[in-house]
Amino acid sequence: MENHHLLSTLIRAFSPMGCHPTLIFFAQRIVFEQRRRGQSASAEHHCQREGLRMISNRDSTRRSRMRKKQQIEGPQSQVNKLQTVNRQLSQKVINLLENNHEILQENFQLKRVSTLHNVLSDVFAPLRNSNDPSMTPKSTS
Repeated sequence: MENHHLLSTLIRAFSPMGCHPTLIFFAQRIVFEQRRRGQSASAEHHCQREGLRMISNRDSTRRSRMRKKQQIEGPQSQVNKLQTVNRQLSQKVINLLENNHEILQENFQLKRVSTLHNVLSDVFAPLRNSNDPSMTPKSTS
């Protein structure tokens, strides 16, 4: 009866912490072995404490491994995300530089056309003035 109480205590103690089913199995096995051997009360109590310590140590080790894994995977995940953002930003910079180059070329062409227009205006201005009837001198007759 006392062994059954130990087993239920072990299961209740470790279940809320997410104890692995294998650890529960070991707790059951310890209680079963104690019953089979018919150990004395003090020896049984010592074995129970050793069993609890063993289960607790294994569970603690499992949690420690999980924490370590998260500590490693967390920064690695951030590195991957930042590398992705960096690639996207680099591509945007390349696109902006290409657009800037196209705009500069277009601006250069427009300046050439504007300069040509000004030169032609200057060249043809006297001709326009001479063909303009309002610009012809009035006869004094």
